[in-house]
Amino acid sequence: MRAWVPFVRGFAGNVRFAASSLVEHKLRSTLTVLGIVVGVTTVMAMVAIVTGFNNNIIGNLQTFGANRLEIKKYEDRFGPGGPQSDEERRRKNLTVEDVKALREIKDGDRVKKMSEKEKKAAEGQGAGTS
Repeated sequence: MRAWVPFVRGFAGNVRFAASSLVEHKLRSTLTVLGIVVGVTTVMAMVAIVTGFNNNIIGNLQTFGANRLEIKKYEDRFGPGGPQSDEERRRKNLTVEDVKALREIKDGDRVKKMSEKEKKAAEGQGAGTS
């Protein structure tokens, strides 16, 4: 039981030394505490902002859903882009009938995404018949 007595004396001495240091150096102690508070608050704010941003992005992506079909007339471009190719300029706009036909597709029907090989084969057939 006497083994912890030096620890208590040492701990009490350390507490007295720390208290006297705080009293003697009030400005330094205040600035240190202020720095710790500001640092912790900044880290907490950044974590909250990043978490909110991630949740917003995830929510936006989830609104797309698995049953959404997006049709674009032109290729996606980053920035102002350059001139469009002849093929892109000749693409026809969707008509009201096209939209109605797309809406009539039943859930059981499958819309197949064409691979590059199938696209080239379809273009080759179309070019030969015109």
